[in-house]
Amino acid sequence: MRKLVAFLLIIAMSFAYLPAYSGAYAADYSPQLNLLKDKLDNLKDDDMDNMLYILAGMVSDDYDYSVEIEAALDQLDQGALDELEENGFIDLDDDGDWTSYEGIEKVLAAITDVVYGDYAEDGTSLNEIIEKVKAADTDIEIESAKQEVLAVYEYIMESLPAEVVDYDFSNYGETLKDKARVLLEMAKLVYTDGDTCVRADGDGGLELFLPEDYIDNANDALAELAIDKGKAMELDSDHEEAIGVFLSIISQKINSYIADPENISLVEVLTIADKLGLLEGDIPVDPPVEEDKTAPTNVTVTLASKTTSTVKLNLSAQDESGIAKYHVYRDGDKVEETTSSTWTDTGLEANKTYIYKIKAEDTKGNISGFSSELTVKTNAETAGGGGGGGGGGGVTEEPGTGGTDTNANGDKVEVSTEISKDAVKVETAGNNATVSVDAGELNKQVENLIAALKDAKVEEGQQKVGQIVIDIGDIKQDNVQLSIPVEALKKVEGANTEVVVKMGDVQVNLPLANIISQGEATTGITLEIKTVNEFSEVQKKMQDKTNGAVEKISVAKVVSFELYKTTQQGEKLKADSNFKSSVRVEIDVKELSVDPDKTVLVHVKDDGSFDVVGGKIKNSKLSAKLKHFSSYAVVERTVEIPDALSHWAKKSIGSMASKDVVRGYADGTFKPENSVTRAEFAKLVVTAMELDTESYEGGFGDLDGHWAADYVQTAKNSGIINGYADGTFKPDGEITRAEMAAMLSRAVAGKAGSVNLTQFADSHKIPAWASKGVEGAVAAELMKGDTNGKFNPEKLTTRAESATVVYRLFNK
Repeated sequence: MRKLVAFLLIIAMSFAYLPAYSGAYAADYSPQLNLLKDKLDNLKDDDMDNMLYILAGMVSDDYDYSVEIEAALDQLDQGALDELEENGFIDLDDDGDWTSYEGIEKVLAAITDVVYGDYAEDGTSLNEIIEKVKAADTDIEIESAKQEVLAVYEYIMESLPAEVVDYDFSNYGETLKDKARVLLEMAKLVYTDGDTCVRADGDGGLELFLPEDYIDNANDALAELAIDKGKAMELDSDHEEAIGVFLSIISQKINSYIADPENISLVEVLTIADKLGLLEGDIPVDPPVEEDKTAPTNVTVTLASKTTSTVKLNLSAQDESGIAKYHVYRDGDKVEETTSSTWTDTGLEANKTYIYKIKAEDTKGNISGFSSELTVKTNAETAGGGGGGGGGGGVTEEPGTGGTDTNANGDKVEVSTEISKDAVKVETAGNNATVSVDAGELNKQVENLIAALKDAKVEEGQQKVGQIVIDIGDIKQDNVQLSIPVEALKKVEGANTEVVVKMGDVQVNLPLANIISQGEATTGITLEIKTVNEFSEVQKKMQDKTNGAVEKISVAKVVSFELYKTTQQGEKLKADSNFKSSVRVEIDVKELSVDPDKTVLVHVKDDGSFDVVGGKIKNSKLSAKLKHFSSYAVVERTVEIPDALSHWAKKSIGSMASKDVVRGYADGTFKPENSVTRAEFAKLVVTAMELDTESYEGGFGDLDGHWAADYVQTAKNSGIINGYADGTFKPDGEITRAEMAAMLSRAVAGKAGSVNLTQFADSHKIPAWASKGVEGAVAAELMKGDTNGKFNPEKLTTRAESATVVYRLFNK
């Protein structure tokens, strides 16, 4: 006889993480369920917020559970697999191995629908039902909540295989609603206070499990609820293991979710389980951390703004323990210590040049070396002015010494020296190539670079960047290993210097911080670049991970990168996969026949899932900043959002969606005419400019705990946004076109000319505070007027308009 598996799953889930299902009927059911409702009532608002995060973490918004299902099935013995097949959840081959699991996927899809509210016409989500349960006091409210929960059980009942619904439940009711009510009765009869079902797994995650005596209690309930007592179902240990498949899947999902440091932690999840009386054992305590003796890295000072008498600086550094303060030096003398990431130097002379550098100190008292110098010239005290002249503002290019080149590039002055091609030795064997660099030539060019960096002239707001170029040419072999000795490179350790490797259509800019670590006994590094020519399987896996109805994947090139370090004993070890500084990679795509508006570089994982890491293309070169080495693919990614296909902004929306700058809603729409908040637009600008996100440091009275706090902080540190006079940012306020123009103008500061705003029929309506911003945004060709010649400064910005201007910014 077929046994009931799935409805035991639902009961287990009822209290495994959300006892609210049962709590809804507490008033007219058992005292045990009253207890559950009381526990929910005791949860604080923060706990309820975390409950919502757990809900989001335990399901897949793309409905893909394949990895978790397969991992769970591989742990089962044959008896449990047979039970799952007998109940229609999986298919087995003649050897007893599973071949498909459509029945499991269908149940998990129904659970996902419930979490997101897609099961009900009114779109009521599980979180809203929980809130109703918590607030239910009157008989009418309790009955209403009861009906909503019953609808949930009925919906999930429909997802069960026919073997379960039509056969197993024939002795427990006639209609689907009758059978759903049995689930509720089961919850009442099986769950008792003190049953624990959540515990820490010892590996930094959690495990959901069936409570002790669960099967015995379930069999008692099945016997009591059966219409024909003589034909009541009876469960055994095989069913317990089969039910565990579903708990394993959800455990894996939650563990993947809490593994991301941006989400809630294991401790927060287990704390909620403890408050609900569901936790077995204690909440784990993090082990003591070894004393931090590492000084901050990536210490940088950049110009935020300046006047005739002030200079405002942006200060930044990286350190695992956090930055406690910065030591600021002007013209060689220490002038300030500050805990802020910005600092303003006041009382300066007009039209005078000052040189700044900083040190960073972490929370453990470790102090870094000096940053690169920043040269700033205060504004001159002159009337009028503006516009004018072309040509100026750069750096006079000087030949330097030893064949070095010096070029001004925006806020950087790049000083480069190239290794002689005669000093680059290439040896090939079949499809492999090994490349080595002569140590003597490298030492010579490092000395040349040091001299050229010293002689290089910079303007205000610019920094010196040293580059050692190694061009190994167009190598036909697919597997290339480049070995570089590092002894000479240690001479420029701490300077803002990178090794630039050029190989055919690929360029890799390796910061020295990723090559040389203070105190590390490394004699050399090896950069490995592998080109994959057969990638049909990669494309298939990637496409399978997408929503094929709106997203199409076409792989054009696959390249993998790895970095190894050679010890003094000659041992070659794989370098730390998490870089101290991002590695810039460029791939020439002009021969790949791809649409630049849709082409991105993605990090491809073994299962085919992927993350977009870059999408900017200039001069046919696709660039990206990599945080680690792995396998990457050049992909033409077409994203077609249904309600944007006939919209005037479809090109911008489609391109920015392809490059993961903008996204649609969970229901698959974009809603192009919806308005945009100030926080949302700040995130768009930060994402479009590919800025490294910085942690929120406070400073705005209404941003603590806000989802966009880090993006706003990043925009602030980059001089893109300002707050209001009252110390707030108003992140959820809808942004006007004038406010949008101000942000955009600051984002391209110094890169636009000037325009006359009287070209707009409503120029008199542009607020005085916004006039410079509008002028800059229009001059940079980021914003335009409407067909009636109006700018509409106070009009709220739509999602379509924001996608359009961000598309222009992205492609600047």
